[in-house]
Amino acid sequence: MPDHLGKDQRKTKDEDVEDKPIQALDEGDIALLKTYGAGMYSHSIKQTEDDIQNIMKRVNELTGIKESDTGLAPPALWDLAADKQTLQSSVLL
Repeated sequence: MPDHLGKDQRKTKDEDVEDKPIQALDEGDIALLKTYGAGMYSHSIKQTEDDIQNIMKRVNELTGIKESDTGLAPPALWDLAADKQTLQSSVLL
């Protein structure tokens, strides 16, 4: 019966072929592997994201006490008209 796959497509191990010794990666190889799959602007985007995080951290440090520290609700949840009416009705009682 003829072999339709051929010798090069078979997964056989020849005894006369020696295994190559395993070689450790050097710094150049590691740098190449780290850039594999990275897009054209990956480094720029990563740098911009880091800059945004640093700016947000500085802003949070400079603003000091946050609303969550004082126990107040965020301004979007304030209902000043209802609070005023509640205060006026409690004074009349």
